[in-house]
Amino acid sequence: MLQRKFKDSIFTLLYGAETYRKYALDLYSALNHSDYTDPDELEMTTIEDVLYLGVKNDVSFLIGDEMQLWEHQSTYAPNMPLRGLQYFSKLYSKYTAVYQMNVYGSRQLILPTPKYYVFYIGKAKRPECEVRLTSSFADPEKSDLEVTCTVININVGCNAHLMEACHSLAGYSKLVSYLQAIPVSDPAYESLVDAAVDRCIEEGYLVDFLTEHRAEVVKMYILDMTYEQYHELEKRDIREEALAEGKSAGIAEGVSRGIAKGIAEERHNSIRSLVQVYREDMALTDKEIVQRLVARMNLTEEEAKKYVAETS
Repeated sequence: MLQRKFKDSIFTLLYGAETYRKYALDLYSALNHSDYTDPDELEMTTIEDVLYLGVKNDVSFLIGDEMQLWEHQSTYAPNMPLRGLQYFSKLYSKYTAVYQMNVYGSRQLILPTPKYYVFYIGKAKRPECEVRLTSSFADPEKSDLEVTCTVININVGCNAHLMEACHSLAGYSKLVSYLQAIPVSDPAYESLVDAAVDRCIEEGYLVDFLTEHRAEVVKMYILDMTYEQYHELEKRDIREEALAEGKSAGIAEGVSRGIAKGIAEERHNSIRSLVQVYREDMALTDKEIVQRLVARMNLTEEEAKKYVAETS
């Protein structure tokens, strides 16, 4: 199923791009009350899914003796600690390989200390909290393994001290709030999205970033909303079809059969749409598309190739 990606993409571009390490350093300093001033002291380590077949984090970097991992969240996801464990495993594997560390040797390795933050900007109210991996275990008290992530609400009006300390984060929060306030049904929708970007620039938020990436930000948001509308209509049709089938074949049996059919059709259509996004918007090869479908949609290679062939 297609997921909302525009905020994730903008967040990753803003804080994960080499050219904007100053923003990552500003946010790091605001979170940790540090006095780093040189962006070159920050080394980006973000994992790209092209290399790891579906394992991709939003932003990660090394600074001093710390390995920072930042994830962006627009809907509540209680399994972030598990994903963090997977990310850190890849990051430390990469780190030990780059620095030629012998993990099987007799000497104790000294590794960067992990710090894990999740920035939440969804519509549902979410207080700042810590989420722990042991909450997922059958018997947490027996566990010798723990991963903790700190969830920070970055919606407008939340965490005022952090927003004051990090102007880029305040700007990002403002941008998202302006975009979310635009009615998708408005005939002037596209121009209003562009105007929201103008508004941020005029108010002094993310001026250089939005000036350089205006077209990209606008395109990502409009594309995302187009897919969201499509799936809302699709879900409505599925519900109506389930009810209609229930009336003709018996309510209980018909609704159950209709829902099962609807779920299968929704998954089928979503995968086809995803293939089109990979091919048309991301310009991936058929082989790369197959790899992503296998990793992300739990398909066999044969099933993935069939979807690629159907949409070519």
